[in-house]
Amino acid sequence: MAVSQHFIAWVCGKKMIPEYLLLRLRSMTNELNRLTTGATLKTIGMPDVRTLVTPVPPITEQQSIVEGVSSETTKLDTLTAEAQRATDLLQERRTALISAAVTGSINIRGFA
Repeated sequence: MAVSQHFIAWVCGKKMIPEYLLLRLRSMTNELNRLTTGATLKTIGMPDVRTLVTPVPPITEQQSIVEGVSSETTKLDTLTAEAQRATDLLQERRTALISAAVTGSINIRGFA
């Protein structure tokens, strides 16, 4: 794979699982954005990267954290899908109601 000086790879050792590191990096969005510089190509310099720290709990706790986040994410994904289906159904019903009103299928006089 070809990479440039703008590419940093974190490789987990025996004390950290990759899924935990990913969650930690995602939780650091504000800090990472604060460290980002550049107009065209936004980067974080190595001196700033070296200042980043994260807690490293025992592997069992990391796994527990990953499983907990995954479980909650699944619940949120389900709720989001249900909300989207409800929104789609309401949009469909709105379109049908407007169509019925315009074609005269329903009497809308006296509702204003």
